[in-house]
Amino acid sequence: MGNLIQDMTRLRDEIDVMRGARGDLRSALGDFVSVLKNDVAEMQAGFRGAHAEMAGRSRAERHAFVSGVKTDVTRMQADFHGVQADFRKAHAEITGRARADRQAFVYGLKSDVARTQAGFRKAHAETAGRSRAERHAFVTGLETDVAEMQAGFREAHAETAGRSRAERHAFISGLKATLADLRREFRAEIDGAHQALFNLFPAEGQARGEAERERRRAEAERRAKEEAAEAERQRIEAEEAAAEPEVEEETPEEVVPDDLSAIHGIGPGMQKRLNEAGIHTYAQLAQCTQEELHGKLRSLARLADTQSWIEEAKELAKP
Repeated sequence: MGNLIQDMTRLRDEIDVMRGARGDLRSALGDFVSVLKNDVAEMQAGFRGAHAEMAGRSRAERHAFVSGVKTDVTRMQADFHGVQADFRKAHAEITGRARADRQAFVYGLKSDVARTQAGFRKAHAETAGRSRAERHAFVTGLETDVAEMQAGFREAHAETAGRSRAERHAFISGLKATLADLRREFRAEIDGAHQALFNLFPAEGQARGEAERERRRAEAERRAKEEAAEAERQRIEAEEAAAEPEVEEETPEEVVPDDLSAIHGIGPGMQKRLNEAGIHTYAQLAQCTQEELHGKLRSLARLADTQSWIEEAKELAKP
C-alpha cells in the first residue's frame, strides 16, 4: 500500500506539472491572439487609409493594391494554419504524456500486486505447519487486507480519472472557443476584402458575392441535413430502447443458509462474496464447478482452493 500511495502521489505531481504547462500554453495562445488582433486592426486601418488615397489613382495602381491585399490574406491564412498545427501538436503531446503516466501507474500497481502475491506465498508456506484455526485467522485477515487494497485502488482510480477527464474537457473547450474566435475574425477579414473588391470592380465583385452566397446556402443546407440525420438517429435509438421488453428479475427461493465458513479456506469476507453470487448452502456449493466458481469470484479466485471447497461441501451436504 505504501508503494501504491507513493505512485499515486507522483502521478498527482506530474498531473500538476502538466496543468501548469497547459496554462502556459493557453497564456501564450492568448498573447498570440492579442497580437493577431492588433495586426488585423492595424491592417484594417491601413487598408481604409490606402483605399481613400487610391480613389483618384489609375487602374494599374488599384490592381497593385488588390494584389497586395491578396498577399496579406494569403499570409494570414498561412498563419492561421500554422496556429492550428501548433494546437494539434500541443494536444498530441499532452495526450501522450497522460498515456505514459497511466502506463507507468499501472506498471507500478502490477509490481505491487506481484510483491503482495510473493509475500502471500511466503506467508502461506510459513503457516503450513500451523493449526487450522491459525490458518483460518490468517486467511480472514488477508481477505480483509486485499479488499481494503482493492477499495483504495478503485477510489484512487476514480478520482484520478475524474480529474483527468474534467481537465481535458476544459482544455478542449477553451481550444474550440479560441479557434472559433479566430475563424470569425478571419471570415470578417475575408468579407472586408470581398467588399473592397466589390467597390473597385462592381461587376466582378457582384459575381463573387453571388458565388459566396451560394456557397453559404449550400453549407447551411448541409448542416441542416446533418442535424436532421442526427435527430432521426436519436429518435430511432429511443424507440428501440422503449420497444425492448423489460426483464423481470426472478425472485430466488427462500433457503436456509449454511455456515460456509466451516469449510477450510472460506472466511467471513469470502462467504459474503459467495452469498452475493447466489451460493448460500453446502448443496449449492457442491453443485458448482471450478469454472463457475472462478467466474463468480473473479479476482478472488486466485486465493481460493475451489476444488477442495467443492469436495468438503459435498461431504457436509450429505444427510
